[in-house]
Amino acid sequence: MLLMYQNQLEAITAKHDEEREVYRVLGKLELLKELFKKDARRKEKNKLKTELVLAKEKMDGVKIPYVDWFKMGEPQIFCVDSATNIGIYLLVL
Repeated sequence: MLLMYQNQLEAITAKHDEEREVYRVLGKLELLKELFKKDARRKEKNKLKTELVLAKEKMDGVKIPYVDWFKMGEPQIFCVDSATNIGIYLLVL
C-alpha cells in the first residue's frame, strides 16, 4: 500500500513538473505576443498615464476636514495618524 502511494505521489509530481513547463512556455509565448503589439499598447499606456495624473490631481483636491474631538469632549472617538492621514475609530469600554 505504501508503494502504491509512493508511485502515485511520484506520478503526480512528474505531471506537475510537466505542467509547469507547459505553462512556462505558454507564458513566454504570451509575452512575445504582447511585445509585438507594443506600438498599439504604447498609445494606451500614454492615455492611462494621463488619466492617472488627472486622477491624482482630483485626489489631491479632496480635503478631509479635521475634527478636533478633544474640543468636542470626545477625545477617544477618533484618532488620525499624522504620518499617513489615516483615521482610526477607537472604542472605549
